Amino acid sequence: MQAVSGMLLEQIEPILEQYAFGVIQKLILKNLTLGTRAPRFEGGLVTEGAVDENVIETQFQWDLDHENLVVKIKSTGPDFEVKVFPRMGSQMIS
Repeated sequence: MQAVSGMLLEQIEPILEQYAFGVIQKLILKNLTLGTRAPRFEGGLVTEGAVDENVIETQFQWDLDHENLVVKIKSTGPDFEVKVFPRMGSQMIS
């Protein structure tokens, strides 16, 4: 699960940068853990994309038990941290 958390951190950071505007100077994903249980594979779909390309969509069931998601917000005033409680019963990850 640490590997998945690390991969998600790398992918989420650029997305958070899009939301830094006004008094919010920067959003930093400080901590992301998805618990201790591995996700269960629930299904998948393979479709044809462009030439020489196939798209594979997989569906996992996440049983979050000790999840932890903390976002650090740097602002023009004081900086602060927010703990987020994700609701991820069933998510599509492509």
